[in-house]
Amino acid sequence: MPADDYERFVGARERVNNTADAQYVMNGVYLPALAWVLQEADKDQESHEGQRWYRALQARLEGAKLRPFGEETADRLMDAQRLLNLPFPKMPLMVVGDIGDDPS
Repeated sequence: MPADDYERFVGARERVNNTADAQYVMNGVYLPALAWVLQEADKDQESHEGQRWYRALQARLEGAKLRPFGEETADRLMDAQRLLNLPFPKMPLMVVGDIGDDPS
């Protein structure tokens, strides 16, 4: 990932870490998007392997000791969670209270 993109990501992540509802929104976007990208890269490695993003993800998969691109048995949703450092268990529990009329 280019340095300026990484800095934007880190800045967004820092802002997200300050509010619970923003964490849910950000992780609800990042996690499925990353899982989808990993699955697509598995399907067609040859057309992606020259891309910088592909090489960066491939290095992250290797560094995290996850299955490389092209593995049919890879669980890319779980891999995406691991690459994002398991974001959901770290988020605060949001309890939805009574938001409507008083039932009494």
